[in-house]
Amino acid sequence: MTQKEGIINQFEDILSTTFSLKNKRKRRNSKSGMDKKTQKALFTSTYHFQPPPDDKMIALKVRPGMFSVLSFAFPLAVSVVCMCLYVMEGRYSGYIPTISETGTEYPNTAFFAQMMSTGSMTTLLSLYMYSCYMQMVYSPSKTFMKWLDVLMFLEVIGVTGLGFSPINEVHLRHMLCAGTGFIAILLFEVMCFFKEDKSRMIVKVRGVSLFIAITGLIVFTFSEEMFDNKINVTISTIGEWNLLFFMLFTLLTWGKEMNTLEIYVAILE
Repeated sequence: MTQKEGIINQFEDILSTTFSLKNKRKRRNSKSGMDKKTQKALFTSTYHFQPPPDDKMIALKVRPGMFSVLSFAFPLAVSVVCMCLYVMEGRYSGYIPTISETGTEYPNTAFFAQMMSTGSMTTLLSLYMYSCYMQMVYSPSKTFMKWLDVLMFLEVIGVTGLGFSPINEVHLRHMLCAGTGFIAILLFEVMCFFKEDKSRMIVKVRGVSLFIAITGLIVFTFSEEMFDNKINVTISTIGEWNLLFFMLFTLLTWGKEMNTLEIYVAILE
């Protein structure tokens, strides 16, 4: 084979490879029985990449909206159980304790730590699924989506750290973790709220829910400066429960939108 023939053969190989890659991309970009926007929401968050072919995907018969129910119910159930344990242990002393106080002293500390770390994951599921919905419907900027990713990361770190930092042992770390986790969730919800169509009734309900949650956060944070002793703890507890309930209720209202998504398992080659 001459040098000229070798160069021609190499050029033909390059053309053949380029052509097959283009065909492969076209095949992967086809709808494959799925709506194009749904593909975008399912397979992209901040970084864009093409979904695999239809024959490499398995649809899971799961309603994503159930994650919002789980995110709402699980942390509240944990808080109620901790309160019941606190009362059964004979520790009630004339005022309503904060959720953090009910998670002190063994075995409450062990239960609180495990359940809070699990709760951070249930909340993350809803945050991630709703970020997919936001990208599918509203096509926000990459910067917006990156901020949502950062807030999801902070939520996991904050809520998990909160569970493993008993307030009576490491008070400062407990408060820092609580502030990080709760504020990250609220900021995520507020950012999504301002992107949504405000004419929808469910969005208006979210606005009211967020207002009450943020008010609860303010009361919970500054009650110590306004009240004394047992009154302070009781007022702080009321603020904390308002914060927790309505922050989680906002997640619950996302269920209908999350059900517009489908979950697929991709078989990677």
